[in-house]
Amino acid sequence: MTQSNPNEQNVELNRTSLYWGEMADTTGRIPLWLVGTVTGIPVIGLIGVFFYGSYSGLGSSL
Repeated sequence: MTQSNPNEQNVELNRTSLYWGEMADTTGRIPLWLVGTVTGIPVIGLIGVFFYGSYSGLGSSL
């Protein structure tokens, strides 16, 4: 006579869960760290363009 295990959990593996691991968001929203990274890199680049423009061209005061 076998009894069912009360601690048994069904595990579903798919491509998303294997790639993201424990960080997979089950609500379907985009992770905040990804949004910050994708928007932060162009902002840093834009600030770099402004600094470059201040040292060369019309804004250099040379």
